[in-house]
Amino acid sequence: MFAANALGRNARGAGAPAVQALVNTASPQDEDVTTFASEALIWMGDRAQARDLMKKGAVGLLKLRLTVAQSAPCSGSRSWARRC
Repeated sequence: MFAANALGRNARGAGAPAVQALVNTASPQDEDVTTFASEALIWMGDRAQARDLMKKGAVGLLKLRLTVAQSAPCSGSRSWARRC
């Protein structure tokens, strides 16, 4: 979890598409990776990634869908990341 936060705080959106590719709601084995990648996207604050997170949050396992769907609104700006 610390690594996801550090990546998100330091990358500032440069690696957002690569981190977005790690988000997967289809397999329960990907729960940790999906959670940490979603959190890193929040800290990156790349607004363009929020739409893709919502699309991924529409299908798959319920627990992972909720994690991804909760991350999407927080991905927009730094002020939202502090509140979420």
